[in-house]
Amino acid sequence: MLLWVPEGTDAQYLSDLPDTIELGYLPSAKRDLPPDAARVEFLIAPWIKDPDLFADQLRQMTSLKVIQCYSAGVDRLARFIPPGVTLCNGRGLHDSAVSEWIVGAILAHYNKFAAYFRLKEEGKWDSIDTDTVEGSTVAILGYGSIGKAVASRLAPFGITIERIARTQRIAPDGAKIYGLANASDVLATTNVLVNILPLTPETKSLVNRELLAKLPDHALIINAGRGGTVDTDALIEELSSGRLFAFLDTTEPEPIPAGHRLWTTKNLSLTQHSSGNSTDYLKKVYPFIHEQLRRYVAAEPLANIVTGDY
Repeated sequence: MLLWVPEGTDAQYLSDLPDTIELGYLPSAKRDLPPDAARVEFLIAPWIKDPDLFADQLRQMTSLKVIQCYSAGVDRLARFIPPGVTLCNGRGLHDSAVSEWIVGAILAHYNKFAAYFRLKEEGKWDSIDTDTVEGSTVAILGYGSIGKAVASRLAPFGITIERIARTQRIAPDGAKIYGLANASDVLATTNVLVNILPLTPETKSLVNRELLAKLPDHALIINAGRGGTVDTDALIEELSSGRLFAFLDTTEPEPIPAGHRLWTTKNLSLTQHSSGNSTDYLKKVYPFIHEQLRRYVAAEPLANIVTGDY
């Protein structure tokens, strides 16, 4: 069985593959692939920088059976999947890094780190009154694997956690999980809205003007999901008015072009889609990929198969 991984993948992550697996590399910038492309059965998907290039490459992999991606979200990849090919995502692989980033963003906001950074850059010594997150209500919009990790990390802070997922249900621990359709039931008392939604037709621009208006004054919006789940213009309006605050790891558009209003909008902190980019990322990813390959070779069911939009 021929496995292709992205060009440049460190050899340390590819050792101890089953003897039945032949290893090859997907070129990062070559449109016309070598003849072996027609024998590739299992592909580890690269980060797609050129969609047209990737689509042309996929068309040459006529024996492809499985595409495994690193990320939990598959919106950038799903439209390229040929009929009959199984797509698997990286659900669960980013839980620690992204949930820690979210907790860090909340604490940085309440402790007003950005204001202190500005004082340092200006060479000024001053004291700023900060806030505490204790007693706040945090609503997790997109309560899946990462959402559970966020909730467990926030639990010691003495806060109320509300959970919102695609469908309303009761969690195994007895907690109520609200559905997307009735998410507004908890927004009026939400101090921090953590958005971890994948991008689907159902979630596109879900965080819109109407939803934002339901949040109380001074609420914080955190986006570590997909940028397209937020109405950027509506968010900018709320931030510019001074009513709300935001800490964004993902945006729409992305990357943010020069001159875009997001660069100069007040009450906004940004990281550049880096919440999951921990230095030990691949050390966590490749044991999972090795297990997926073992399952495939043994004709066992694969994990994290994507059905529908996610």
